[in-house]
Order: sequence, then structure tokens, then C-alpha cells
Amino acid sequence: MPKKKGNACSRCGKPFVGLIAAKTVAIMITIYFCAVFFFNLLVLGDEWLQGQLSFLEPVIPFGWEYIPISLVGPVIIMPIIMGIIVPALERRHAMGGALACKDCQTLIRKEQEAAVETAKAKEEAKAYAHMAKVEGLENSDPWLGKLIRVWRLDNPSKLPDETMLEELIMARNMEKAGNFEKAAVILEKYRF
Repeated sequence: MPKKKGNACSRCGKPFVGLIAAKTVAIMITIYFCAVFFFNLLVLGDEWLQGQLSFLEPVIPFGWEYIPISLVGPVIIMPIIMGIIVPALERRHAMGGALACKDCQTLIRKEQEAAVETAKAKEEAKAYAHMAKVEGLENSDPWLGKLIRVWRLDNPSKLPDETMLEELIMARNMEKAGNFEKAAVILEKYRF
């Protein structure tokens, strides 16, 4: 079952640990710089409060110089993480507009190759069926066969398309029905 979009494989739901770690680090750095900014504003000029919060000094340094650092730090670090590292990790897992793990990428690739092969086979089967239809009409119907052979002599290595065949059959039927003018219009279209 797929999990959250962007942090896990869209197909199997396997989490992307590197991507989650990069986003977590970005959030933690932002929280840290916000804490540095807040606590330095809080203790600025208040030595009693600074003494009360002295247990935080190994983690959060106190001093007026840390206020601009806490403002500039995220401005420098966040674009690096969120603009370079995270997109690079996402590109590593990108496959067809979605994120996929290596195993699923292999499966997707195989499915795409199979789909291409199937489409190619369908196209070949369709072309073969059309060729068989043309040859069938050419051999079974003397009137149509003559027209198709003449057309193929004028257009070597080509087959008449489906529309042309349907219109020629319509012209033959019109001629049989005695509507010679409409049949002639269709035949003139193909220069017969």
C-alpha cells in the first residue's frame, strides 16, 4: 500500500530513508536556528535569565553575535538542502513522473518494454491484416482487383489505405446499382 507521496515509493510504499533524513535534517536545522534566535533575544541584556538558562549553553550559544547568525544560517543552509540535495535524491528515484524504489524502477522498465513490444506486435498484426485484406480483395473481386493492381503499379511498395478500399467498394456497389455518376466521382478521386 503506497504511503505519503514524495517520501516513499509510489508503487510499493517503501520509504526513501535518504530523502526522509534530508528533510528531517532541514527541519531540525530550522528549529535549531529558531531556538538560537529566540533564546538569544530572550537573554539579551538579562544576566539573571542567562544564568537560569546556562544549562543550554553547550547546545545553544549565547551572545548578540548569534542573532544575525541564526537569521543568516537558514538562508544559506536551507536552499542547499531543499534546492540541491532533496531534488537530487528525488531525481534518483524519479520514474515516469512518480517516485519509485530500485526494485519498482526495474519492474516499471520491464512493463514499459513489454508495452512497447505489445504495441509493436499489434501494429504488425494490424498491418498484416490490412495486407491480407488488400490481397483478398485483389484476388477475389475482378473489378476491385484490377483497380488495386493499377494503383499498386503507380505506387510501388505501398498498399491502399482503409479509406480508399472502402470508397472503392462503395464505387463498385454504386456501379452495380446503376449510379455511374457517383461511382465515377469516387474513381476520379483516385485517378482511375
